[in-house]
Amino acid sequence: MSQEHTLEEQLQFLERNYKTLLKQAVKDLKQVEKQTDATQKEQQVQQVITNIEFALEEMKPELAKLRANLSDEAQSSVLFFVPDLPQHSLLEMDAFNSAKAKLQAKGTEAQFSPLLIEAPCGMGKSLLATRLAHDPDIQALYPDGIFWLGLGEAPHLFQHYTDIAQALGKTIHGFVDLEIATEYMQDLFAARTSLFILDDVSDLEAVVAISSLGVNCRLLITTVESNFFDFIKYKAKQAIHFKLPALSPQNAAQLVINNAGCETPPAELDAITLTCQYNPLALQLVASQAALQKPTDWEYLLERLQEEDWEFPDDYNYHLMMALHLYIETLGDQGECYLVLAVFEDYTWIPLHIIQMLWLHMFNQPAADSQKLIEQFAETGLLHLHHHSKGDYISLHAFQQAYIKDNSDLDKLHIHMLSAYGRQAQQGWISGPDDGYFYQNLCLHLAGAGRSKELKSLLLDFDWMYKKMRYTSVHSAVADYDLLDNDEALELIQRALYDAATTLMKDPEHLATELLDHLWEKDNRDIQAMLNQAKESVPAWEPPMPSDDL
Repeated sequence: MSQEHTLEEQLQFLERNYKTLLKQAVKDLKQVEKQTDATQKEQQVQQVITNIEFALEEMKPELAKLRANLSDEAQSSVLFFVPDLPQHSLLEMDAFNSAKAKLQAKGTEAQFSPLLIEAPCGMGKSLLATRLAHDPDIQALYPDGIFWLGLGEAPHLFQHYTDIAQALGKTIHGFVDLEIATEYMQDLFAARTSLFILDDVSDLEAVVAISSLGVNCRLLITTVESNFFDFIKYKAKQAIHFKLPALSPQNAAQLVINNAGCETPPAELDAITLTCQYNPLALQLVASQAALQKPTDWEYLLERLQEEDWEFPDDYNYHLMMALHLYIETLGDQGECYLVLAVFEDYTWIPLHIIQMLWLHMFNQPAADSQKLIEQFAETGLLHLHHHSKGDYISLHAFQQAYIKDNSDLDKLHIHMLSAYGRQAQQGWISGPDDGYFYQNLCLHLAGAGRSKELKSLLLDFDWMYKKMRYTSVHSAVADYDLLDNDEALELIQRALYDAATTLMKDPEHLATELLDHLWEKDNRDIQAMLNQAKESVPAWEPPMPSDDL
């Protein structure tokens, strides 16, 4: 076989040869059974053994190739969407070793012993989960992959399922019904041993859906919600609860010293760590701010941290938000770049190349400079950087998203995003790029910019619908119609797409026929105009014949 053949092709080749060998061996042995002469019978058995040995020798080179390829891909294929490990972060080793031991203790059935890591924002839950995922001992327990799913406040399970399937080499066009999607994933992981890291969970329904996957799969859940474990314990009696403690005063001080680049500890160090309640991310942000201001006025920095008159979103630790605020303030123009990230609706998945496009449009910043800035933000704890076969992306903490939304003019940011894409779609939105983001999110940005008429026009455009279906999924297309309320035509189209979902998932080329079949009798001018467009794709279409009853 050519070395260019994929692992799957090599496996299929070996499987065919192996089956052929077994069939031939069984056939030969049946012939041996018919032999009555003992001497000839022994000779024929020996010949069968020789044939098997010869066939196995011929298969050895392919087995060696397969082993080499598996070895080369083992490290790269075991982690899916897991963030990079920051170089200058600090995690209590006792906490890491304890969590690792709990993750290694599977219980009688792996699926029913999820590990829940609970702690307030900024305490290092995601960092702990990342370190566990990168640990060779943990990777050895889950040879079929460790998958990172950033769920956040509005989990996009359909997109996660699609990404996972594609990462495993499966071609799917998306789902419209969560139950069907979950059943597909159950089949996909029925014989796999994998770890699913559900980060920043605030929706228990998502946990329930994912917990039903393969019996040899395990969940690692991070959350700030203190009442989640009671529910998970009810669903899974062997569930394990791990409360991540704050840093010790000594390690908290060391984290600041390391990240600030101090030669000698400042006199205010103990007061700073205490003010930040030994929260690792808050301290990392404070230290990063100190590193930008040389020489550092530690007394002034402490005074700012202890200010109590700022208004931040109530759901998050005040001093963590204050540390974030002070650091972004210190960043100046770079802080403005960070605030722009508020325009992205899904803060758990923000494609790197789209950030670069937007920063180029707004700040005239080259892609290489944007890449460096993203990496700097990742090192200082402002975001997580993930790697994906379709392109790198970043994710934020919920408190970071809350802060930047609270300090940004979202309407203007949506307008900037539309303007940046307008340069690439000079023949109208239908001519926009298939970059993995445009067709998925254009409608969201139109709604965010308050351009309702333009959004409605797009949702009534058959050509747009067709491209949306081709480049995204049925679920994504159906979801767009929720962006506008109380519109009869849009509601009817959405229902038609939903009813035709099974057919469209198999082949979106049937879109025109399905819309015509479902909507041709609707007496609505907008719908009839859209159907006239659709009929151009299937000029031979005729209304279905009435049933006998009619």
